[in-house]
Amino acid sequence: YFVYLPKVVELGSVLALDVMTLVHLRLANSKTSSADINTPSSINRAVEIRLFKQAFSQSIPLISTFICFAVINPRVDDAFVKFLTSTFAWHLTHGIDGLIIDLFHTRLDLFRKRKENARSIGASSSLAPTTVV
Repeated sequence: YFVYLPKVVELGSVLALDVMTLVHLRLANSKTSSADINTPSSINRAVEIRLFKQAFSQSIPLISTFICFAVINPRVDDAFVKFLTSTFAWHLTHGIDGLIIDLFHTRLDLFRKRKENARSIGASSSLAPTTVV
């Protein structure tokens, strides 16, 4: 019992903090009206909600890894399954965590095609080749 207690406490606290944050954001979001869409407080609230979505998305692989490590791993006898539920699960979690960070912080406008007028502005920059007569 005492061997699993720290893992259960950590898993429970991650879940409890996520639920408390969700309830807090829900209550704070319900107090605002739709007329206040462009106020600084609503913009800050949108950033907070996006940050919560990222944190919750990152806690899902972490919780599944804790379950693999604390619940499944001690109950199996096969060495390969122990490897999958311990070492491989930790590596997979860190890889998915990086992917989630990329998904939430990648600026998609960097990958979109630029319009024609943006190209003409770039051609008239000071770095463009000039001819001297």
